[in-house]
Amino acid sequence: QDNVDIMKSTGTRILLTASPQTIFKRLESDTTRPLLKKGNKLENIEKILSDRASKYEQAADIVVDTDSKSVQEIVEGIAKVL
Repeated sequence: QDNVDIMKSTGTRILLTASPQTIFKRLESDTTRPLLKKGNKLENIEKILSDRASKYEQAADIVVDTDSKSVQEIVEGIAKVL
């Protein structure tokens, strides 16, 4: 909670979300993420999201779904709400 309070005092927090399948595809060849190195990568992503989603959502001012969107589309969507 301390980190959330610090973040809330410094500016607008934007949460970028994606489905576990999208995250899996984006990280498929990434070998630098310790929590995804062991076991089934998709299942690990699903568990991490399940464990953390409510905390992330509580801390966010704006939530942006990034599934099936290009970086440009995401940036434009954020710019519209700011």
